[in-house]
Amino acid sequence: VGKEVKNHFYLLENQINVDEILNKIINLDYLDIKSNFDVSLFYLKVPELKEILREYKLKLSGNKPELIERIKTNIDENAIKLPQVYVPTSKGNKIIGETEYILHFYNSPIISLGSAHKMAKEVLNIDDKIEYIYFYLLQQNQKSNNSDHRTANIINSLVLYYKKTNKDKDVIRKYTNYATYLSVTQGIHSAAFLYSSEENIIDRLFIYFNYHLEYYENMLFIDNVSRRLFKNLFYEDIKSFEDTDKNFCDEICELLFAQIYNNRNITLNNLPTINYVLEKIKKENEIRMTKYDF
Repeated sequence: VGKEVKNHFYLLENQINVDEILNKIINLDYLDIKSNFDVSLFYLKVPELKEILREYKLKLSGNKPELIERIKTNIDENAIKLPQVYVPTSKGNKIIGETEYILHFYNSPIISLGSAHKMAKEVLNIDDKIEYIYFYLLQQNQKSNNSDHRTANIINSLVLYYKKTNKDKDVIRKYTNYATYLSVTQGIHSAAFLYSSEENIIDRLFIYFNYHLEYYENMLFIDNVSRRLFKNLFYEDIKSFEDTDKNFCDEICELLFAQIYNNRNITLNNLPTINYVLEKIKKENEIRMTKYDF
């Protein structure tokens, strides 16, 4: 209390009166103001905690949790002045749980906060509104035939959310693989237009693994997933989203292995399916250009 954030860009831009909102939610029993050891000591800085201990001639060494515990054990709570702290009530905690999506999608590059709020308000009996919004975005994106690049961006954001919430490892792998598949596929199309030399194409395609490279290194080096199993998992994961070619998926994996194991000897001759796709795109582009060559 007394240190409320009032100059945040979002608050200023939307002309939100912080004091007015705080008073309103306190009156509605969503928020309470408390001052006790359990809630107040955490908000004191280490020098402030040490000052209290020093005043009572108590030991000053230790980390912050140790200093807090020493104060709680040796000093009467009513003997010192503690900062007042805003604490959510049970009603407030329920609202916080139901509106976690607001903080998650604030400043999101894939959806505005207003659109996310509209979606969340329209659904009932959904435990995870953040996941629901991502699924909705994916569904709409696929219906409108938007680029693989946008779909991959949505999935990458979903994967980050899953990792933060300790989602099942198989689910995280499944979406990580699909995001990689979409990115590399998009990269193959770009490389067919932009690069003439084989070496440049291979180097260019390596870039599309970078976003999840550490994740894949952990699978291979820490979890000791064999290359054969890796390929099978990758193919099955992609197949759960869309029809695909096993050889194409295997060659994407071989490209990834080449990057991780620093195999600079790999060429398009080792990747016949990818090479075929590249040549097909090039020929289609040449025909298109010839058609409009006046």
